[in-house]
Amino acid sequence: MKDSNSPKPSRPDGDPSSAGRDESQRQNLGRAVRHSALPLKRLWLHYFSMGGTAGEYELNAYIHSLYSLPEFQQDILAQAANEMIDMLPSPPRASYSDEADHDWASNAEIQR
Repeated sequence: MKDSNSPKPSRPDGDPSSAGRDESQRQNLGRAVRHSALPLKRLWLHYFSMGGTAGEYELNAYIHSLYSLPEFQQDILAQAANEMIDMLPSPPRASYSDEADHDWASNAEIQR
């Protein structure tokens, strides 16, 4: 009998190209989450609110290559992460000499 808690393959076995795409998508997601310092709990809540079905534990395991998600769930998770990344404030930028007397808020307005 198969353990119901074991990871489910995200695509049919035997297709090495799909396995490579899965891993590449997972790696890209992991890099984006780490680079943006997205809190996993908040990411999971956003993913779940969008119809994601994996639990917080599975999402964490997926990001760390310990669990597989079906393709549709991978895409919902990618959408959730991208939406959260888009909501992050832009990092402060260095000003040029003709902008040096502006404050940070003004520089942010200039960059938009």
